[in-house]
Amino acid sequence: MKTGLFIGRFQPFHDGHLEVINRALKQVDVLKIAIGSAQAEGTMYNPFSSAERGEMIKRSLPSRFKKSVLIYILPDIDDPLAWPKYVKKVVGSFDILFTGNIDGVVKLFREVYPDMDMMMFGTSGNNLSGTEIRNRIASGKASWRKFVPKGTLKEMDEMIHPEEYIKNLYKKGGEIK
Repeated sequence: MKTGLFIGRFQPFHDGHLEVINRALKQVDVLKIAIGSAQAEGTMYNPFSSAERGEMIKRSLPSRFKKSVLIYILPDIDDPLAWPKYVKKVVGSFDILFTGNIDGVVKLFREVYPDMDMMMFGTSGNNLSGTEIRNRIASGKASWRKFVPKGTLKEMDEMIHPEEYIKNLYKKGGEIK
């Protein structure tokens, strides 16, 4: 059985993330999803808790994937070179790493595990990112809703008024870039 790992902050979980999951599950039998920066929440860069992000993912997955996906909570550590081994300690073994974070995740894993199989994914050339979605929310652009799965929308709408919440975090944390 082939196992993959997809690491992300999922702030929020969006269609690009779901696309990576769809593509990854064509290559592996089990996909472990690690919610990174799990301790971070309530800031403009990390507005949602790890529990909220986990619910966004669970609610967004098609039912056919739910038995093939395992979700892990992955708090940060202050030792970048030790981080890849820490990840493996938390999630266990895996055969292939899926990520879109070439400068961070790939670089660190390559230093520690140079022979590890990795698949780097973009998202269909649409430059979709959590940062862009948060910026759209903070700017009052309703178009952000078309970039997140229905499960994410349901979770966000049930827990908060997303527009008001994100706007307030941006006011406290800095300007929209």
